Amino acid sequence: MKINIDYSDLFLAGVYFLINKGKVVYVGESGKIINRIQNHHKDTGNPKVFDDLKVISTKTFYWLNDYWFRLYFERRCIYFFKPKYNKQEYALKSPISLNNFLMRRHLWNQNPQFVNVVSNYCGTEKFNSSKKHTTFMQKWLHHRSKNGKLTKICNYEGDVYECKGYDQFFRTLDLTKKIYIDGGSAFHSLVDVTLTKDKIKKMNLNQKMFRPLTKRMHN
Repeated sequence: MKINIDYSDLFLAGVYFLINKGKVVYVGESGKIINRIQNHHKDTGNPKVFDDLKVISTKTFYWLNDYWFRLYFERRCIYFFKPKYNKQEYALKSPISLNNFLMRRHLWNQNPQFVNVVSNYCGTEKFNSSKKHTTFMQKWLHHRSKNGKLTKICNYEGDVYECKGYDQFFRTLDLTKKIYIDGGSAFHSLVDVTLTKDKIKKMNLNQKMFRPLTKRMHN
């Protein structure tokens, strides 16, 4: 198999494309592309047949260093190419809009527990303790601590209770219009090139605290 790429790209973060007979058969992402390619070669239980490889690394788009941006880009590529080896739920279901993603990415900075950055789920008024869906749209957030204790957090601005959840900008933000952060690019303001998958795993995803947002998202 002869692959015509810049091999230095393989040691960077990015999105890669396995190709067979000119057709994309798998799209993946990695903080270090070569590790995933090696895994594919070793995977005898679920082999992927390919004769070519293309990559888009941080040399092209610096924001691919941010795990959430990389995952979102991967999802859009899967939907576009509909590769046979990828999960068909991602190939058949349209990914969320860029503005929706950016709004979720901003909320995630405040508290990651209640936001799935690349999902379109917003939560429902009814709480299901067996599920961990994103719930940031709910008026009351149900927080479960590490020891299993369940508490409710007010997540709306009312006359009776103090809002102790997310900043409420998302309730009036128009996702069909251009969005900004403090008057500048929302996209570039949200990129964190140090945010890796391993770093996310080490975070306290049971946190109850909501970090105050120092930057304002708006239309």
